[in-house]
Amino acid sequence: MLINPNTKFNARSVSIPLGLISIATYLKTLGHSVRLLDASVNQIDFQKEINEFQPNIAGVSVIGHKSLPDSVKISAVLRKNNITVAWGGPLASCICELILNYNYADYVFCGEGELAWAELLDALADNTDISKIDGIAFLRNGKFHFNGQHSLADLSLLPKMDFSIVNPSDYFQKTFGCERMLHICASKGCPNHCTFCYNKDFNLSQYRKRPIEQVMDEIRYLVEKYSMDGIYFTDELWANSREEMLEYCSAFKNSDLNFVWGCQTTIGRFTEEDYKYMYDCGCRWIFFGIESGSSSLLKKLGKTIDLDSVEPSLRFCYNAGINSIAAFIVGLPYETE
Repeated sequence: MLINPNTKFNARSVSIPLGLISIATYLKTLGHSVRLLDASVNQIDFQKEINEFQPNIAGVSVIGHKSLPDSVKISAVLRKNNITVAWGGPLASCICELILNYNYADYVFCGEGELAWAELLDALADNTDISKIDGIAFLRNGKFHFNGQHSLADLSLLPKMDFSIVNPSDYFQKTFGCERMLHICASKGCPNHCTFCYNKDFNLSQYRKRPIEQVMDEIRYLVEKYSMDGIYFTDELWANSREEMLEYCSAFKNSDLNFVWGCQTTIGRFTEEDYKYMYDCGCRWIFFGIESGSSSLLKKLGKTIDLDSVEPSLRFCYNAGINSIAAFIVGLPYETE
């Protein structure tokens, strides 16, 4: 049983839980029975679900601090039913020892979960030693044990995501030029080393692209079955090169599917003509992480963008018809008044 806890106090509707869907899909292909419950969009009677499904182990996704209160409550219900509990996700990866010492979970997945989940389930089924499995933290005789992060998966070997595991319609959002937008993942990780970002520890600052055929199959399924009309690519860095951008845009344009899209990318990466081509291929918004208007602060943050390229990039988007969303961090440790 994989569980997305209720985060509460969201400024916008919740995003489809791509990490859990990916793990669930992979485990299903290996022959495991998997049920995904999302308390962020549905009222869940966990006792009823436990009685019906009878899980051997339950995984709780702890992405950020807003997930913690409900995660603790869910773990209490699971423990009451003598079910093995595992936590995972970005925040859980950062504070795994704390989670174990508070006895919220039996195991914590640190980093990407697909391969480590499969190995843990095999070890538990065969009653073999789990201490040799990378990517999993646990207590043994009261002492913290962690071998280190698991090697990252070759994304071409993971199956395309089975979106029937959830109801995609629960996650539709309205945004620029679309009424039924969903989040999709075309890659994982980012090669940059920004000091404030979880990426360097969670994804080891490695950029990995998913097979574009898989991504297009998922898009086609969601457009044709659920009438999805917009996509926000959740990739930390969408299109790591101009060649990748052209590959994606060509696939979108030649797909005969009707959708618009947005992404996250880096200032100064593309030319004005590139942005015009992206608009022609359906791009309607881009999220830029600028973070600061101070060159010295950007250097301390490990950001490699050139501030002189910020205004031209935003103007290029404006001229192309693409909405720019700029992110800034206020209150950095090095900031003066």
